[in-house]
Amino acid sequence: SIEFENGATFAMEFVVGEVDKVYEDVGTFLSIIESKWGFLFLIVFSSLLAFLYEITVVFSEIKNAKKEGK
Repeated sequence: SIEFENGATFAMEFVVGEVDKVYEDVGTFLSIIESKWGFLFLIVFSSLLAFLYEITVVFSEIKNAKKEGK
């Protein structure tokens, strides 16, 4: 049987397939993303930076279009 950190067990007869590879760092990465600070910096902050970049691109295109229209 498989035993989890909280003490719960899972019978091997319910497991489908065989274990070929174990990726140790995936759980660490997932726990960072799921934390409130990890989500803030990795998802929200990067989305905010991308949004601000797009706004600057739009304003620079408008500025260039006005210069060409003169």
